[in-house]
Amino acid sequence: AYILLCWLLTFNCVNIAWVFFRAENVQGAINLLKGMFGGEVVWLRLTDSGTVSTNSIEVWGWIFLAFILALACKNSIALSTHISRVGVIFAGVGCAICLLKIIGDRGASSPFLYFNF
Repeated sequence: AYILLCWLLTFNCVNIAWVFFRAENVQGAINLLKGMFGGEVVWLRLTDSGTVSTNSIEVWGWIFLAFILALACKNSIALSTHISRVGVIFAGVGCAICLLKIIGDRGASSPFLYFNF
């Protein structure tokens, strides 16, 4: 029971920290936290076109999928106990793709994520 309580406490602290990290302003973060803790619930998600989607079933589906993946997949410590050639090749190919993407996007501008700090 103690391990479960520690796990839930850590999970919720990270979620609350993300709210403040991603909010455009403090009032927006407070409004979202009110929704999280029993106030008015607002589901907002930006679509690819920049419009806002309020489909709560889709949001809960993504949350459920992320939860299952987080619990079912091994973490980096568990994966580091057994390193195979296939894993090293897979990681190398992934790193190469990331580097090629970074090099290819040198001219593109991206918003600075930490502008609020």
